[in-house]
Amino acid sequence: MPKKLAVKLVAVLASVVSVTTMTNVPANADIVGTYRAFNEAGGGCMLVQGTVDNTNVVKWSGCWDADYPDQHWNFDPLYPDIYQIYNENSRKCLTVPNRSLNARAVQKTCTGSISQQWQLLDTNKPDWGDRMLRNVDSGLCLISQAGSTAVVQYTCMSQYRDQWWYLV
Repeated sequence: MPKKLAVKLVAVLASVVSVTTMTNVPANADIVGTYRAFNEAGGGCMLVQGTVDNTNVVKWSGCWDADYPDQHWNFDPLYPDIYQIYNENSRKCLTVPNRSLNARAVQKTCTGSISQQWQLLDTNKPDWGDRMLRNVDSGLCLISQAGSTAVVQYTCMSQYRDQWWYLV
């Protein structure tokens, strides 16, 4: 085998190994920055209007009609696989006020409290890019059922699309 061909073959193999290695990177390794969170069940993006503490986070169906800053969420890594998520418009953090089922998600001034810390879980649909958002304090995931605008926390179950959030 000529030397030039051998060098090219090694380069091709190295790129294949590199691509294979990249697919083994945890799904959340690339989640840093600002995204809209689109809910798979019934559509709609997560948003919060205004800048007042304890304002409810809702799912808004018109998120593709316009690009408003109140539907932009910044995913700021605190620890490996733990994020603080804050709204670009209000600069307030995505929070759940308690550990109970169906507690509504709200925005609050960012304090770093555990109720403002989130894990992104894989939905077992990695090609779709969907994630579940689990609160570190409660261990529950954000859900927004079809036909509802409420964003609440509920038991994490990856088979239910109303817990899937596609980050765009």
